Amino acid sequence: MSWAAVSPAAAQTLTPTRTIHHAAVSCAAFSPDGTVLATGGGEWATPDCVRLWDVATGKLRRTLRDRRDDWNIESLCFSPDGKTIAYACDDKIRLWSVQTGRLLRVFSGQLVGDIEISPHNRLLVSGSGMDESGTYSNVQIWDLRTGRRRILPKSNAVNTITFSADGLHLFGIGSENSREEKPFQRNWNAGTGAIEWTRNLPRRTLGFRFSPDREVFVVGTWDAKPQDPIAIWDVKTGKLLCRLHGAHDAVSDAEFSPSAPYLVTVGGDEKSGRSELLLWNRRTGMQLLAVTSLSSFLISVNFSSSGHTLATVSEDDTVQLWDAR
Repeated sequence: MSWAAVSPAAAQTLTPTRTIHHAAVSCAAFSPDGTVLATGGGEWATPDCVRLWDVATGKLRRTLRDRRDDWNIESLCFSPDGKTIAYACDDKIRLWSVQTGRLLRVFSGQLVGDIEISPHNRLLVSGSGMDESGTYSNVQIWDLRTGRRRILPKSNAVNTITFSADGLHLFGIGSENSREEKPFQRNWNAGTGAIEWTRNLPRRTLGFRFSPDREVFVVGTWDAKPQDPIAIWDVKTGKLLCRLHGAHDAVSDAEFSPSAPYLVTVGGDEKSGRSELLLWNRRTGMQLLAVTSLSSFLISVNFSSSGHTLATVSEDDTVQLWDAR
């Protein structure tokens, strides 16, 4: 592994500090205070599980496992108050107490994708999941107090979904059908589920992440080519803010820093299994830093709430923590 600053404007470095091992790890998330890292995964033919790790020491704090799970863990998230953690598995979402490790509730519905709990701890949303035939489910919302489920209209193939900062709206990026045609940015009322507005996006857009302040989002394109750079858009106006030229052959994930104008992307060559991590200035599109020669393909990337720690999930059953100060 090697890292190199590619611009004198780079004010930030990335230093690997710790490696966490979790068989078949597929996703990770930091607690709101940044002290706990949750990883989701599990070995083949055994129940999947979520593990809670102490970020400072790398020690395992707790394992969350329901032996009724018989599918891969697709995604996980903490509640904004840090008291609850939820994970998605097949067509179910399980909520657990972080402090006691007790299973609190199980929600059922269609196939689930990426999940998020609203800022006011009242609602949980799941993006579209995709089955083995390539068919997408719809966006689903559960009331955490009553368990009532609602399906958002025109939400098939919405793979990126998030609450607005006040929790009153939902912002989604998706396409009109399972073939990823006619991509759009759509806004729903989180309380009623009504569509508030829709804005078309260019070509075969693939959504990655919204910024923590929900002001911008980053997208790539399906079957990306060098002439199809990653792009950052304004949520409210739909204005294209900048393009990131010279990114990976295949981008697997992107994440905004919550404390600086930075964006991290991970990707590389899936055939060879080699990967890289790139740091960008999200305002100018300038590449600031490159971590290359990573021996295993990176699946996802997450910042802690302070922006000081970065976690990368790799196909070699490891999660790497990085000092991003």
